[in-house]
Amino acid sequence: VSTIYHPCGYCVEGDVLDAVLQKRYPNDSTYLLLWQDVGAQRLRGEE
Repeated sequence: VSTIYHPCGYCVEGDVLDAVLQKRYPNDSTYLLLWQDVGAQRLRGEE
């Protein structure tokens, strides 16, 4: 399983949501913005 690094610094490994977003927004700024938001939510949830 490939490890994907997002510009927000959040690392995802084998994430289903990532695969869905990557297909829906391939190489798109919307994809990056969504990941920044998702990463921030996950980091807050882990604290």
